[in-house]
Amino acid sequence: MDEEARLIEEELEIEIRWEPGSPEYQNALILLKERKYRRALDRLERLIVQRLFELTKLGMSSVGTSLSTDLADAYYKVSQATN
Repeated sequence: MDEEARLIEEELEIEIRWEPGSPEYQNALILLKERKYRRALDRLERLIVQRLFELTKLGMSSVGTSLSTDLADAYYKVSQATN
């Protein structure tokens, strides 16, 4: 495995590996965490919209209106907090 990593580093002209304490490594961790969070947020949005369509299809859209409104408000607040 180490030999494979060395070959890839040579091919990509990588001179210094990132160490856990390096700024590049820390920035990459932050980006990965943000990506994971945004993907979870996207999934939540998709589930909310899916649920609204299901309720509308069943003619029960008014049943989940307050819940849907609360979910939409919560989603909006969370998405605004990340920007």
